[in-house]
Amino acid sequence: MIRKAYSEYNANVVILVDEYDKPIIDNIENRGLARKARNILRNFYSALKDCDRYIRFAFITGVSKFSKLNLFSGLNNLEDITNDVRYAEICGYTPKELKTVFGDALRGVDWDRFKRWYNGYNYFGEKLYNPYDVLLFISKNFEFRNYWWATGNPSFLLKKLKEWRYYIPEVENAIVSEETLEAFDIDYIDLVALLWQTGYLTFDQKIIDDFGRIRYKLKVPNLEIQLSLNELFTSCLTGINYETRQENVLLTPSLQETLRDSSRD
Repeated sequence: MIRKAYSEYNANVVILVDEYDKPIIDNIENRGLARKARNILRNFYSALKDCDRYIRFAFITGVSKFSKLNLFSGLNNLEDITNDVRYAEICGYTPKELKTVFGDALRGVDWDRFKRWYNGYNYFGEKLYNPYDVLLFISKNFEFRNYWWATGNPSFLLKKLKEWRYYIPEVENAIVSEETLEAFDIDYIDLVALLWQTGYLTFDQKIIDDFGRIRYKLKVPNLEIQLSLNELFTSCLTGINYETRQENVLLTPSLQETLRDSSRD
């Protein structure tokens, strides 16, 4: 298909792949089948290398950041831009964009409260808003709600959480190495890396030690995600919704304070 497109239009081909990881993630509980899917995808992507002369540009995205070594071993010329500061604002709305492009639609909004609820994603550029949250917020006439939770959660995340006995204090201020975020694969899935990849955690700061090794401190982006994260852990680990309990051992002091603030709002 690549060669035919090149021949037909006498121009190099652009290739866009979304949800590249879906065949693996859909079978994450069946490791044998997941490995089979990974091998098929590895062969599929290896074909791109043979067509390199016909390809101008390829852009591959997905929820999970599988190790390039295991999935893209046939492609040695990929550049990972996930944490590249040059593209820090590629996947969200900046405050400036909201006030210019969405200025009319958001006229009269309580900007401070809006920021607390939906801003906070950080890739070392401007702090970002989740685009889908913004659109739903406008559609629902400025109603402050947990739109993140209502849109659903990755099923594989729920499955993996049931296998682990983690508590929020161990993840909401986690410090992880570059290798931890890079090591995601079928046979090794780190919970903190998974929560970062699925949007429950974002970067707080980059830490470089005296030897040049890079580590990242992570944080919960905003109030909406704090509520979602608490609900996620409570539901998965206890089977009880947050609303049914007066006290919840999964709540950290900072989250309890945030929830009290939310109630006052």
